[in-house]
Amino acid sequence: MPSSGWPPRRARPLPRHCPVASTKARDADINVTVQSVKERVLPDLDDDFAQLASEYDTLEELRADIQGQAERAKKMEQGVQARDKVLEHLLGHH
Repeated sequence: MPSSGWPPRRARPLPRHCPVASTKARDADINVTVQSVKERVLPDLDDDFAQLASEYDTLEELRADIQGQAERAKKMEQGVQARDKVLEHLLGHH
C-alpha cells in the first residue's frame, strides 16, 4: 500500500462528545483501513465543453454570458440593498 504521509498508528485525544463507556481514558488507538481512493476527472474548459454544457459554441461566448449574469446579479443585489435602506429610512428604523 502506498504511503499517504500519515503515520500508520498514532494516539489522538478523544472528542468530548465521543460516546465511550469510560470517560477516564481520553486517548485511544484507532486503526483505519482505506479501501479505495477515487479521483474525479473534470473535462477541459474548451469549446467542446462550452457546446456540451450550454447553448454556446465557444468557451469565450460562455464566459461572456457568465460574466454578464454575474454583473446583472450584482446590480440586482445593489438595488435590493438601496430599496431596503429607503424603506428603513421611511419607517424610521435607522
